[in-house]
Amino acid sequence: MKRSLQPLRAFFAPLFLLLTFSSAFGWGLKGHEITNQAAIDKAPLGDLGFPSFFKSGENVAWIVYLAMEPDRWTGSVEAELKAGESSNHFLDFELLNGSETPKDRLVAIGFYGANGYKPDQVGYLPATILETFEKLKISFREYRNARKNGQSTLPAERDSIYYAGILGHYVADGAEPLHLTIKYDAWKGENPNGYRTEKGLHAKFETVFVDNFVTSAPVQASVTAPRLLDDPPRAVDDFLRDTFSLVETVYQLEKRGELDKPSEDTKTFVAKRLAMGSQMLLDLWWTAWKKSEP
Repeated sequence: MKRSLQPLRAFFAPLFLLLTFSSAFGWGLKGHEITNQAAIDKAPLGDLGFPSFFKSGENVAWIVYLAMEPDRWTGSVEAELKAGESSNHFLDFELLNGSETPKDRLVAIGFYGANGYKPDQVGYLPATILETFEKLKISFREYRNARKNGQSTLPAERDSIYYAGILGHYVADGAEPLHLTIKYDAWKGENPNGYRTEKGLHAKFETVFVDNFVTSAPVQASVTAPRLLDDPPRAVDDFLRDTFSLVETVYQLEKRGELDKPSEDTKTFVAKRLAMGSQMLLDLWWTAWKKSEP
C-alpha cells in the first residue's frame, strides 16, 4: 500500500480490524483497497489526463480508504441504513429470467414487483454503479465550472474524490462472481457436479483467499491506460454479465481444493477479477471526466 495511506491506517486501525471480520459480503478490506489503488496508480495527469487534484496530497489515500465505505454501511448497527444499502451490492441474474438488466432503480423496482419479487430481493448493483458514476460526472462538471468562473474548486474536488472512491466499491463488487447470483454463499438447486452446499463460500473466496494468496502486483500489472466508454450503461451490463459467467468456475475451484491450496492459475484467476474491477473503475472515472465537459 502507498505510504500516503499510513496515517489513515494508524488512526482507523481498530475500525479496519472490526470491519475485516464483520463485512461478510464484500471483497474484504484488502481486495477493495487493491482495486482502488491499482486504478488510481494508472490514472494519467496533465493536459491529456485528469486534473492534478485527483492524485495530489491525501486524495489518493482517501480514494483507497473509501473503497470500503459502503461495506461499513452494511456492517453497521444502524438498521435503516443497513436495510436500504445491502441490496446495492448485488444482482441475482438468475431471477431476471433472461430479461434485460434494469439500469434505472425505479424501473428495477417496478420490474421486480411485477415478477413477484420483493423490492430488495434481486439487487440494484447496476443502478448503483451508474448512479454513482453520474454523481462523479456532475462533480467533475462542477469543478470545470468553478475553474471557468474563477471560483474555489475545493468543494467540487472533495465531491469528486468521494464519489470516485465510493464508485470503486460497487465496481469491485461487480467483478466478484458471487455478487451476481442466488448461489452467492452455497450452491442452490440441482447439483449434479456435487458443488458445495454448506454456507461460507463467499467469505472464503473473496476475503480469506485474497488475504492469504493475492498481492497487489499482478493486479496493478494488468490494468492499462483508461478507455473512454461510448455507452456506459451497456459497458457496465457487459462487465457484469462477464462476471456472472464465472460463477461455476468459483465452485469448481472450491471443489478441487484450490481455495485452500491454490495453484498459480487460481491465484491468477482471482487477481484478474480484481484487475477487471480496477480497469472498469478507471474507465468509468475517465469517461466521467471526459464527458463532464459542458
